[in-house]
Amino acid sequence: MNGDCRTRVMRLLAAILLCSSAALAQNVSLRLIASGLSSPVAIAHANDSRLFIVLQQGQIVIYDGTRVLPAPFLDIHTIVLCCGERGLLGLAFHPQYAQNGFFFVYYNDANGDINIARYHVTADSNVADPNSALILKTISHRDFSNHNGGQLAFGADGYLYAGTGDGGSGGDPSNNAQNLQVLLGKILRLDVDHGAPYIPPLNPFVGRTDASHEIWAYGV
Repeated sequence: MNGDCRTRVMRLLAAILLCSSAALAQNVSLRLIASGLSSPVAIAHANDSRLFIVLQQGQIVIYDGTRVLPAPFLDIHTIVLCCGERGLLGLAFHPQYAQNGFFFVYYNDANGDINIARYHVTADSNVADPNSALILKTISHRDFSNHNGGQLAFGADGYLYAGTGDGGSGGDPSNNAQNLQVLLGKILRLDVDHGAPYIPPLNPFVGRTDASHEIWAYGV
C-alpha cells in the first residue's frame, strides 16, 4: 500500500470513528436513580435486573430498577473499619451466582487489615446471610490508613481478581508494590472454586520460594 492509499484509509477510519463517537454521544445521558446514600463506593450486578450498591460503612443495598430497597442485602458494619479510605470497598458476584449464591467482598476489619471474603445469599434473593462468611485472604494493612485498594472482578477464566493498595502513606515508603513476598500493591488472582490457598496453578510465581503465589501482577 503506497503513501496516498494509507492516507486515504486513515482519513476514512478517522471519519468513521468521529461519526461513531457522535452517534454514541447522542445516545448517552445521565439519570438520577438514587439519592441519600451514605458513601457509595462501588456498584456490581448479578446478571439480573438489579444493581448492588456498596456503602463504605459496611452495607450493600439493592436498586431494583425503580427504588433502593429499604432493607440492606448485606450488613456487616459491625466488623468493618470505616472510614477515610477504609471500609467495605469491593463486591463481585460469582459467575455461577444464579446456581451457587456466592458473592465476594473486600473490606478492612477492626485492625485495618484487608479481608477478601465469600458470602452466600439466603432463600430470599434480596437478603444475604451475614453469618455465612468464609475468609479467603487476610492481608496485613496496619501501618497507614490509606491506599487500601478494593476492586474485585471475575475474569473470563473464572478466577477472581483483586486489586490491593500498596499499604499507605505517599510514594509507597515500604516498597510493598515491588516486594513479591507481600500481597500489597498487587493484583491477585484467586481460584475460589477450590479449597485454600485458592491459588490457580498457572499463576506466574507458582513454584517460586521467593514470591507469593497469589500474585498475578505487581507494582500497582
